[in-house]
Order: sequence, then C-alpha cells, then structure tokens
Amino acid sequence: MFLLVPALMFGPSVFAGADADQGSIASGGMLKKRIEERQNLISVVLIGATRYDITELFNEILKKTPGVLEAKRLRFYLDPNRPRACRVDWQVMVEDMSPFELERAVYSTIQDIAEMETAQHLPFKMTPEHQKLMGNIRPLVASEREIQFHFLQLEPKHAKRPIRWYLRGQHWPDTGFE
Repeated sequence: MFLLVPALMFGPSVFAGADADQGSIASGGMLKKRIEERQNLISVVLIGATRYDITELFNEILKKTPGVLEAKRLRFYLDPNRPRACRVDWQVMVEDMSPFELERAVYSTIQDIAEMETAQHLPFKMTPEHQKLMGNIRPLVASEREIQFHFLQLEPKHAKRPIRWYLRGQHWPDTGFE
C-alpha cells in the first residue's frame, strides 16, 4: 500500500524520465559521446629539442600539415643541459587521418624542408641553420593515439653513426630512468 500511493501520484513523470534515460542509454550515453569527441585527437610529442625556435618551427609544421584541423600545445619543458628531459606535447585534431598517416605527413614535410636549397618560399620564417636542425627530427614511436618525434643532437664525431646507436643513449651523462 505504501508503494502504490507514491507510484500513482508520481508514476507518469517518473516513467517519462525513465524513457528519456533509456533513449540516451540506447544512443550510447555520455561515455560514448566523449569517446566519439576524442576519436580525432592525437597526441604528438617532441623529445630532445633544447631550443625554443625549433619547437616553434615544429609547431608551424604541425599546424600546416594537410588533414590537421587544430594543434594545441599542452606541455612545454626545455632544459639545455638535459636534452633527454626536454619535452613538448601537442594535442592535434585531425580529419580523416590515422596517426600513422599524420606521422608520415609531418616527417615528409620535415625532410622536404631539410633538403631544400633555399627556405625563401616556405610559409614561415626559417634560416639555413634552422633547416639543417630540422633535419635532425626523426620519428621515434607511433601508436594508435600518440606519435613521438625525437630531436637528435648529433655531435660532429657521432654524425656518421647509425641513428639506432644514438638512440641507445649510452653516451649521454644523464642516461637512466626518468
């Protein structure tokens, strides 16, 4: 009897609300909407760049890459004395592009810039020194949601060695767990 009276008084409004909730659950709910919103977001990381101007040029390359709708810089840490601790993170919104296609597009743009004889027809300001330094950016790791690039700071005596030797990190004084 106790349950029957409130059910009769509030029944229609409760059941209308329940039907509305069922509709949102059937369409996926809040979690599904958040997943769909983030489907086109890819995290891009540049590790090892100790100079601010290099990170700005990389930012311009990211923004001008075909298929990129927006590139936001999220985290920025530079320490010229510790290249391995330097890290810049971007959140990139892409349109109809996988992370691996984005990695290929960014890297091919970087290689094109590094191989150009003059940087005069580029859409952003770049010196010949910057061109040479941009050629030191290499892809490091790519996954479904994140791409990592590494800025190799090759010393003249190590310039002829394979990149895999350099990435082992045995010649850096601050090698270890970070």
